[in-house]
Amino acid sequence: MRYSCTFRSFEYDIQFDRTGYQQFLREQELSEYDITHLNIHLITNFTLSHFKGNNDLAPGGAFFQRGREYVEQENKTTKGLYREYDPPGKYAAIFLRPGLCHIWDTSAHLNHTFLHETRHHIQHCLKLSCCSRSPGNEVFASLAAKDQPWEIDAEEFADKHFQSHTFLQLVPHRLQRSDLQWMKAQS
Repeated sequence: MRYSCTFRSFEYDIQFDRTGYQQFLREQELSEYDITHLNIHLITNFTLSHFKGNNDLAPGGAFFQRGREYVEQENKTTKGLYREYDPPGKYAAIFLRPGLCHIWDTSAHLNHTFLHETRHHIQHCLKLSCCSRSPGNEVFASLAAKDQPWEIDAEEFADKHFQSHTFLQLVPHRLQRSDLQWMKAQS
C-alpha cells in the first residue's frame, strides 16, 4: 500500500494510520494482494488523469472531448473517488481531497469519505453483488450514480464504520520556515 500526499495546508496536517487501516481491510476479508495494491492519494484537485477510464469521457460518453469541463465539475462537488485496477496498471487508487475540510467540522467527515471510497475497493475486490451491473473500469464519482446500488452500499458501509474507525486524523500544523518559502514561491 502506498500513501502519498500532494495536498498542502497551513492549518492542519493529516496523519494516516496505515497499520490500523490494513488490519481493517483484512477484517473485511480482502486478500494481501488487494491490500498491498491499493494506493491512497491526498490531492488538492482532480486532473483529467484521475478519471482515466471513465465512461463519460470515452467516445460516445456525455463528456467526450470535454474533459476539462468534466474535471471542473468534479472539482466543485467530489470529495473523493475510487479507481479500480486498470490493466496494465497493477494498483487501485483512492483519491481524497482534504482541501474541502474547511467546510467539514471534524476528521470524522474526512474518514466517512475515505470509508465510502474504501467500500468501492472492497466491492470490486470481493465482486459483491451490489455492483455486479456496474460497467468495467468505472470511476464512482458521477453525481448521476448516487442512487445506484453500489453507491447506496458504500454510503451505508461508511455510516456504519466512520465513528468507530479513524484512519485519517487532522492535527494542527505548526508553521515552519519551509512553509514561508513555499508561500513566497507561490506568490
